Amino acid sequence: MNKSRGKINTYYYNKHKNNDYNDLLSNMVSKDLDDGIKTANIRILGKYFDQYEKILSKRLFTIIKEGCPLYTKIEIQKVLSNGTKITADLLISYLGHIGNNQHLKIPSKTSKKKTYPIARDICARILQKMDKIAVHEIYSKIKEGCLSYSEKSEALDVLGYCIFHNNSLGTSRLLKTIIKEKNSCNILCKWKSIRALSAFKHNDFVKEYLNSLYIKSNSNEIKSEIKRSLSFII
Repeated sequence: MNKSRGKINTYYYNKHKNNDYNDLLSNMVSKDLDDGIKTANIRILGKYFDQYEKILSKRLFTIIKEGCPLYTKIEIQKVLSNGTKITADLLISYLGHIGNNQHLKIPSKTSKKKTYPIARDICARILQKMDKIAVHEIYSKIKEGCLSYSEKSEALDVLGYCIFHNNSLGTSRLLKTIIKEKNSCNILCKWKSIRALSAFKHNDFVKEYLNSLYIKSNSNEIKSEIKRSLSFII
């Protein structure tokens, strides 16, 4: 079972962890490569990521797009999350376009998690680990009007998560951007923006704003999300 899920081959890793970059990259092309060995190969390639980010980010992301076992996917996520603007831009361009795990409608029940939910979209999940790099690039793309509704919906998950875990990212310009999306004609963006406002945990304006929205809203789902967001604001 572990083999089929791509669990790392530790023997291979220990034996080849000092291999040359080009040798490792050549191995990745082989379609006959055992999943556990591929995972080990990716972990070793990770130490070259800073130097060869442009090439490796595309190669590794292609593996995710084409489908790969759980442990291989986790290893790729770890490597890509250490990326710069190059990787962030690549991931943003595929927000909402890989897999079918994204929200397509507002759930009838709010999350019970005591922290900000991890994104369901694979690209958003990696971006959530990239902190200020992801936030800066997403903010720029939203301001430029580069994102579709589906991309923006996932991008709001990233903004909310990163700000929730790093208060310094919660600037007034980002707050304005998130509030603007609350007025979106897309119901998912509206809902995601309300969730993202929970990240501004010490903001009296946000508290008053959400209370005002609660009074005006006639949607039970939206009201539930507003209540959840308010529960995080001190």
